[in-house]
Amino acid sequence: MYRCNECKYKFGQAKEISAEEFYGVSDLFDYSCGEKIKVCPNCGSNDIEVEDEED
Repeated sequence: MYRCNECKYKFGQAKEISAEEFYGVSDLFDYSCGEKIKVCPNCGSNDIEVEDEED
């Protein structure tokens, strides 16, 4: 389980988007790094953390 520190939403799978989409396209970078950023599917924040599963 994940939890978003921004909106407090709990979810099972983080949404992955490209770094270019998250940070925006810049004229300084004319190539795609291919990196993926995990974000909250509810609000789009990358301030998420893994919660321990309680038994």
